[in-house]
Amino acid sequence: MADYSITAVDRRVVYSGSAGTGPYAFTFPVLATSDIAVYKDSTKLVEGSGSTQYTVSLSASTGTGSVTLGAAATASNTITITGARTIQRTTDFVTAGDLLASSLNTELDSQTIFVQQVSEDAGRAIKAPVTDPTSIDMTLPLKADRLGKFLSFNTSTGNPEVTVATTDVSGAAASATAAAASAAAAASSESSASSSSGTATTQAGIATTKAAEAAASAAAAAVTIASQAEAEAGTNNTNLMTPLRAKQAVDSYGVITADDVGTSGANKILKLDGSGDLPALSGANLTSLPVTDVSGDLRNIALGSAADRITLLNGIVDPLTDESDVNAGTITFEGGTATVGNTHHGDQAWVAQRFTASQSGSCTGIKMAVAGSHFTSGCEIRLETSDGTTTPTGTLVNSNATLTTTGNVLETAADVFVTLNFATSFAVVKDTVYWIVVSRSDSASYGLYRITTGGVGAGTGTGVSLAGSFQSAYEMSIKAVIVPGDSLNQTFTSTSGGFYSGVGSTAIAQATGTAIGSLTGTGGIAASFNGSVDANSAASSLSGNTGNVGKDWGSGVSKKPFSFICKSPSNEGFHSAGHNSTITLYVSDTNDIAGATAVHSGTSTYGVAQVYSSGSISTTTSGRYWWVQVSCAPSSSGTTYIAEVEFTEDVLNMTLISNPYTATSAPSKTILGFQTVENEAATINTDIKGFVSRDGGSNYTEVTLALKTTLGQTGTKYYECVETTLTSTSGSSMVWKITTHNSKDIEIHGVALSWS
Repeated sequence: MADYSITAVDRRVVYSGSAGTGPYAFTFPVLATSDIAVYKDSTKLVEGSGSTQYTVSLSASTGTGSVTLGAAATASNTITITGARTIQRTTDFVTAGDLLASSLNTELDSQTIFVQQVSEDAGRAIKAPVTDPTSIDMTLPLKADRLGKFLSFNTSTGNPEVTVATTDVSGAAASATAAAASAAAAASSESSASSSSGTATTQAGIATTKAAEAAASAAAAAVTIASQAEAEAGTNNTNLMTPLRAKQAVDSYGVITADDVGTSGANKILKLDGSGDLPALSGANLTSLPVTDVSGDLRNIALGSAADRITLLNGIVDPLTDESDVNAGTITFEGGTATVGNTHHGDQAWVAQRFTASQSGSCTGIKMAVAGSHFTSGCEIRLETSDGTTTPTGTLVNSNATLTTTGNVLETAADVFVTLNFATSFAVVKDTVYWIVVSRSDSASYGLYRITTGGVGAGTGTGVSLAGSFQSAYEMSIKAVIVPGDSLNQTFTSTSGGFYSGVGSTAIAQATGTAIGSLTGTGGIAASFNGSVDANSAASSLSGNTGNVGKDWGSGVSKKPFSFICKSPSNEGFHSAGHNSTITLYVSDTNDIAGATAVHSGTSTYGVAQVYSSGSISTTTSGRYWWVQVSCAPSSSGTTYIAEVEFTEDVLNMTLISNPYTATSAPSKTILGFQTVENEAATINTDIKGFVSRDGGSNYTEVTLALKTTLGQTGTKYYECVETTLTSTSGSSMVWKITTHNSKDIEIHGVALSWS
């Protein structure tokens, strides 16, 4: 609140810079040091210490003060101080609320200052005198009427109007030149015809002189106009203006003809079209432009139409030049050592791994792989707090942070990940240490053990059970990450800007697709996909020395393999003759294994209850038909068996979620737009979807998107929804989400979001 009067005073003062750093006083009262703007010549300075800035001394009793420059000015400089209080209202008087004098004074003072600022600003505008007739009209002519014209004032009304075109100047120069030449020729002819005629000679001389003066005057005006246009174009347009400088020397008068104008050829001048725009140009005729990395600039243009509408008072336009505005959704590991003990949760066997959360987020599950190991029914997976040293505390992070397995759902192989979802998500905190603990429940048998050559199960065959305590020699090599309710399966590329679908995988349900192959004996090819992990040879798929089983995913369906597991019967190896086997995965778009592509091949040592894991497969091949073939070397008359095959496919689906943006109040409507580069055909609202949340991402409203802009040069498309009512839980924490589906190869290169 100001305890001083806002007097009638001009809110601008101008000094020469002879006082050096100052101080330079201002006598108009302000409410804060930020209520003024300071210029050195035409450069606006920034308040603060430093060699090119300034500081403000303000009187608490009058509101006036002075400015001291960080770098000394000279007498040739002009120092201008003007009122610049931001025109806004920052107070709100609530019905039945307190009506404070301090708030009223501040608001009224602000209103007075705003009026004075506007008055000072208007005082420097071109305007008619107050004594002019009331009929005066100072409105400029329409753009179409004033293009390329000189501005003048009507001889009777005094109103602004346009007169001759700029092209008339060069025409006048040409006419004057022609007149001068004609007059000179006439005078010369007259002089030759009659040298005795003094009167004729004198008149010819006068005509020649007058014509030459007129031509020189018009030509000089044309050259002046051309030079001024070039100067105003600025140095950044050097290559575009070069032809104009060249044509200034066309002849002694600098006259420009129609032959000098064009869009191709040497030494030509560009002429604006009827709309005042540049004509179409070949890119080969443009110089000093970047020849690489222009796609990012073009994509920013695609956001331009959105920026005109979106970035009003409530919104953002982000070309995704870095990762700062996107919730990356990554959790880092700390260590990879299994912990041995018998005190946790009353268990005699358990294994755990700790990690540090690299960011805060919403935890929805655990994603993990256990190389060569097996979990049985009743095994618990828990997310626990840490004692800060080497062991988990046994305390759940959240009451929902526990999972109990059913059946053999967690049997996995190296680099084959499974995701287990908690019933309800809960928060994890950045830089906090957590443990993923794998154990058994209190009522179940030991749920965690290692598969060896003897078979599967505690005490089965020669299998090694973990009864008693967990043995460090059988460390599980747990790989585990938190699956947050944040961005997933995305990769940021700084060179081109934008987010790409990362490599991800998902297990294909055994019932998906139609079983195919040559192992039709005993249980038939369907036996390899019935979920019976421990099937013996009598219930397995069977054939001769070489055989295969696989899947037809269906018409129009093409899948890319990520990994697979192939298992022999519980009482037999992959081949009855006791030889090692070669296991190969073939992929094709036609139902012919002979013409299929081998994307992976490896060797399995003979033994009963074998589990062959491909690990991650590096391939770009995808297809409708997949086969796993088992062959024996050397050739034998024995029999080939496969008990079970489990496939995992590579998926490109991405979930991209922003960090929150804070709205000044709870919005009710939104507009979402974003840019894509689609490396394969995609359908909007099916393969690409958009969502907006106003409660920080807890709940989302899906929007209906439509194509607005296409940049063919970069394959960039810009999609946008109409203004959409937000139906998610009310709030003021704005978050956008973009998801891709059906494993489409799609890039996201920019996002625009508004709310109201």
